[in-house]
Amino acid sequence: MVWKRNKVRESFLGLGSLTGIFLMLRILSGCGVYSFSGASVPPEVKTLHIAQMRNNASLVNPSLSQQLSDAFRDKCLAESNLKLGPLGSTDWEFTGEIQDYSVTAAAVSGQEKTSLNRLTVVWRLKFQVKGQEKQGWEQRFTRYADFDAGLPLQSVEGELVNQIVKQLVDDAFNKAFIQW
Repeated sequence: MVWKRNKVRESFLGLGSLTGIFLMLRILSGCGVYSFSGASVPPEVKTLHIAQMRNNASLVNPSLSQQLSDAFRDKCLAESNLKLGPLGSTDWEFTGEIQDYSVTAAAVSGQEKTSLNRLTVVWRLKFQVKGQEKQGWEQRFTRYADFDAGLPLQSVEGELVNQIVKQLVDDAFNKAFIQW
């Protein structure tokens, strides 16, 4: 009989521990300051605006502006509790431009021929906090990907751009939401 009482007590203790863990997770996720992605958003911040990024590079990839803007917007919405709003009436605002999109030689082989080319994208992003101009920032994010110089850019461009955009978006998100 004693054995059964101990088993019952153990099951209640296990249930209590699980309930406590669930309650703690619920409190942390509901307060708006913490998230499982690592994003840290003050509880008073509810809205953001992410403008379409202008493409001011000398070499223009026609889809890059849309792709970069959408990817950054999607990540911010998916990994925070913020809602989109119109420019000028949100708590946080992001504006920016693609400043460079270029292909350069990355490595030279023994016969003084290029063996690797490098696609580089430079993105200038400005972050503004409504009513707190000193908390905002402006930064250039640069990422690149190398590819075989024997291949035309058009044959690898889509894959390289996807890779670069993901890295740029991660960099910007970390700067804005995780303060790295």
